[in-house]
Amino acid sequence: MRASKIELTPMKRAKRVATGVAVGLLFAAVVAFAPIAEEPTPIAFESGESGAREPAALAAPMDAPHLLFITLDGVRPDEFFDCAFVKDLAKSGCSFPNLFAEVRAKRFEVAGMVVGNTRRRSLPGYQSIYSGKNQDATCRDNDDCAQVPTQTWLEHIRYARGLMPYQVASIASWNKMPIAVEKVPGIITVNAGIVDMMDPRSPDLSVPKELELESRWQGEKMYLPRWENARDDRFTFRYAQWYLTTIKPDVLAVGFLNSDELAHEDDFSGYKKQLRTYDGYIKTYLQDLKDSGLYDNTIVFVTTDHGRGSGFFGYAFQGHGPEWYLDHSAVTWAAISVPPRLGAEWASIRKRYERRLLTQLDIRPIVEELMIPLHPSPPKKPGSIWPSRR
Repeated sequence: MRASKIELTPMKRAKRVATGVAVGLLFAAVVAFAPIAEEPTPIAFESGESGAREPAALAAPMDAPHLLFITLDGVRPDEFFDCAFVKDLAKSGCSFPNLFAEVRAKRFEVAGMVVGNTRRRSLPGYQSIYSGKNQDATCRDNDDCAQVPTQTWLEHIRYARGLMPYQVASIASWNKMPIAVEKVPGIITVNAGIVDMMDPRSPDLSVPKELELESRWQGEKMYLPRWENARDDRFTFRYAQWYLTTIKPDVLAVGFLNSDELAHEDDFSGYKKQLRTYDGYIKTYLQDLKDSGLYDNTIVFVTTDHGRGSGFFGYAFQGHGPEWYLDHSAVTWAAISVPPRLGAEWASIRKRYERRLLTQLDIRPIVEELMIPLHPSPPKKPGSIWPSRR
């Protein structure tokens, strides 16, 4: 039970966010934004017997918290918050009934948020989320984006805790996600796109028996998405579930994609159906954590890379980007569940953020303060994410 007296965004405040989103009152160009994380202090290295450079021993305590970090691509606040004020979650047809049942039970808290870049596209969004910095200079679009130049918080946590690569993992549907989750390829375990899920602990990196069926289906191109450079989310869900329950990593980042692609196809009905599927995925992961005994020691964070334009069909709903008529795509959201034993730390964190709108650049310092309190990336004073206003 994650009862907590603190709440990141009280429901009445969430209502204002949701209402403001619906009428387009939150324009990214007129909002003052969050602290930008400093480049983390490099962690000392030492050479192992093989000569490979591994992080020096900075092992976390045995009871150090775990993190399940989930991104749902291109999901608007309009749909994310549509369960917030309905009376009967089971009958309303809203998008995330199970998640908002957790919110009502005070096991999750929700917040409005804005992007951490000027481009409002996927790779710039993911690089903002994982690096804690605006990467506009090197990542302007999905097809014009270099490897993230800043050590990500996934890498930082691995170094700071002295973990093996398989203990910090990113599993994603989109094959471009590796560009965003690590500065140095191979520092963490990454599985993205149409590839098999291998057991990172096995000498021959074999496919686990539990996933042989999924591997065969992928090989036969069953459930192949209509869009390129990605696998269907059902495989990502299953691979991440296996990793979560079998490997039990310290950090698992899961990236889903179908929602954004369905919206790009102007399929609002399919997009809404996919959100209900995601709600089921999250419910399953929470139950898996309970069954494995990790629930009371796991932080769960759910968010998105960007919003969308307004409406339920046509070019605005289909699109997202820097164009003036897509300003709505700068508005996002977040949901977080923090174990009660971290209540004091969480209360201190949210006190610093509760009186202003969150941005994606806040995710890194928040995550690191909870996961590696002795080695966090300190935030700067509040400032703008826009380079011209720094």
